Amino acid sequence: MKRLPILTKLKKIDGRVATLLVLVALLVAVSYLGHRVQPVSASLPIERVPLATDSPASGATAQATATAQATAAAAQAESDFETYRAELEQAREQAAALLDEVIQSPGASAQTVEEALRQKTELARTREIETTVETLLAARGFDQTLCTVRQGSVNIVVRAQSLTQQQAAQILDIAVSESGEPAANVRIVPAQ
Repeated sequence: MKRLPILTKLKKIDGRVATLLVLVALLVAVSYLGHRVQPVSASLPIERVPLATDSPASGATAQATATAQATAAAAQAESDFETYRAELEQAREQAAALLDEVIQSPGASAQTVEEALRQKTELARTREIETTVETLLAARGFDQTLCTVRQGSVNIVVRAQSLTQQQAAQILDIAVSESGEPAANVRIVPAQ
């Protein structure tokens, strides 16, 4: 039986290369979650508020229904926001844990350990920038924000129905000064 050349090549991949490939795949997953900012705001529920002409209900009943729906939508949006934050944090923790495994692995080459240390340092630096931006925004009155930073990109989700130009300028100023990225690379997304 003739062996396929690809199978022969796959058997030659040692543990270090496999570990590095898994590490790269995990970092891609973290990057994907970091750029999933737009679907967060797009997935927020949009409730149809009943009009007075939709039913013979009184104005008070229609208003109570609209208020209840708005409250439910706000609760769902809050849940979506916190779910995304938890998913992002979980992906970061998994990436850090995998990097720790590579660093502590006795079979890892010096080059692999060095690369894992570099990536772990970069991950820590990125998390520090994100936390600093979120803290400074909270100090400016933006209580619920979510910041993700990558080289060449800063995404900030702000819990707000809309932002004024002055608010956007404040957010942009903080993002640019803390991340070092130019304003063109900063995306601010209001999410209700």
